[in-house]
Amino acid sequence: KPVSIPVLILPDVALAAQYASHLPVYSLAAAAGGFSDEQEVRPLGWMAVSLGRSLSKGMFIAKVKGRSMEPLIQDGSWCVFRYDQGGSRNGKVVLVESRHISDPEGGARYTVKTYYSEIEHFDDGTWRHKKIVLSPRNPEFREIVLEDVEASAIRVAAEFVACLP
Repeated sequence: KPVSIPVLILPDVALAAQYASHLPVYSLAAAAGGFSDEQEVRPLGWMAVSLGRSLSKGMFIAKVKGRSMEPLIQDGSWCVFRYDQGGSRNGKVVLVESRHISDPEGGARYTVKTYYSEIEHFDDGTWRHKKIVLSPRNPEFREIVLEDVEASAIRVAAEFVACLP
């Protein structure tokens, strides 16, 4: 298990540092297991980040709890995410929000998993998710399989970028 390093969250930083050297930290604790319990997500402050690449306004930091994404994401890791840009998400590690789906392991709100979906297209140009599979990296955990999913039932909120050291 990695050594826990104290995290410094600043209440505020200079405007020039925002999204240049610091990213916002949110109270969101995403589950790497099932969906996390219902929670109010609020800003906690700013954290200095060095990813070896440019930061952007669509990025933020949240904590991931649970072991289902190990070894990629360790339990308790602070991770950088980028708000969802749309397009294909197949094979990407994403932060998923669900307001209507419960999971046997937990409550129903946020989870981090590798995303796969099957889409069904209709003659009128519309489509729906026929099946969504949220896959863990850790073989000790099961996939979350959602079939005939309503668009409002699940939302890819963000894409995983990196774990902070």
